[in-house]
Amino acid sequence: YHRFSENMGGKDLVAHWERCIQLSAEPFIWLFSDDDLMPADGVERVMEALSRPHHQRGYFFRFPLAVIDGENKRIRANRPLEEGSVSCYRLLLDKLQGKIDSAAVEYVFSREIWQSAGGFVHFPMAWCSDDATWATFARHAGGVISLPGQPVCWRNVEGANISNSAGHDKDKLHATILFLRWMRNMFSDYVDDPELISALQCYIHTILRISLHKHYNICGLWGYLWLWEDL
Repeated sequence: YHRFSENMGGKDLVAHWERCIQLSAEPFIWLFSDDDLMPADGVERVMEALSRPHHQRGYFFRFPLAVIDGENKRIRANRPLEEGSVSCYRLLLDKLQGKIDSAAVEYVFSREIWQSAGGFVHFPMAWCSDDATWATFARHAGGVISLPGQPVCWRNVEGANISNSAGHDKDKLHATILFLRWMRNMFSDYVDDPELISALQCYIHTILRISLHKHYNICGLWGYLWLWEDL
């Protein structure tokens, strides 16, 4: 354990992730909160995957994910993962379309991938930073390798993080717009893909209705889509 003199996570969570990694020297990284739950065979599955031949340009693994509450009761879970790898574009589409939840704890990556990708993508309050980062890592690795089996459990306690809090809605809206700009640059070859356009509409609708607690009019959905055309 390391005790920092400054609570950086309260104002720049991504910078806190970065400084934690910089304190370490191990070749593989698994970001874990102290109240999340690892499957009993989690490390074994990573080691087994490392022993198999693969065609990726680096190591980037993904566990199944379940969301639990403060009493360890399962709230929901992603669909089971199949053997093989998923492209960065498919991973992004699944997130935008609401087919999956996503949390840092479900991913294991090599230090090499983290370095070659330039670290994490920074957005205010780390909102959307993880989704942008995983897509970036998957692009650098040539895909994300699935580790089927029991899920990693991410704890989402009501009122305990900004996903459930209305106190940072302006920051979340700003970060969402930056995320759209990032996607426009990162996936410029796909801007006319009907599946991506539909996924973006679904994503922005969900952000405005749920994550931003309807504090921003849902009718403004189409107003935000101009960012996709003009940035």
